[in-house]
Amino acid sequence: RMTILQRMTAAAPNRNRLNPDWVRQKVIEEIVNYEESYVGNLRDVIQGPLKQARLRTDLFSEEQIVRIFSNIEELYQFQVDFLGQLKSSLERIIHTSQIGEIFTRNQNRFVEIYGRYCNNHSAALAEFTLLSQHLIYSSFFESCRLPRDRHALCVQI
Repeated sequence: RMTILQRMTAAAPNRNRLNPDWVRQKVIEEIVNYEESYVGNLRDVIQGPLKQARLRTDLFSEEQIVRIFSNIEELYQFQVDFLGQLKSSLERIIHTSQIGEIFTRNQNRFVEIYGRYCNNHSAALAEFTLLSQHLIYSSFFESCRLPRDRHALCVQI
């Protein structure tokens, strides 16, 4: 598997291969593209399985929903805001290598939000695994996945 830089270098015309501005631009574009994809994945979980679980009070208690999905809505909102910061600063950061400033500015929120998410991960995985052993729950999770043609629901998103 090639690194981002190796893929960019292989695809670049010879004149751009050693141009630091071109490489910087491509790395930043890759970060923004990844963030866009990640935000979309979070949105799909919120609009799919989480939304449907909340509608199925006959299957899920509020405690189960919190254990399984943790603070995913807060995480999503943070990532949307973070992506917005990246995009609004795109022109400036490509030319001045200031992308680290955006990460630094958000470091406390990263630690707070992802810390909570990671601390809950074992409980979420255990709950999901326990429920998935029952046909009704495994069918529920599968039905949430199929209409969106997404990857299988995985609490590790």
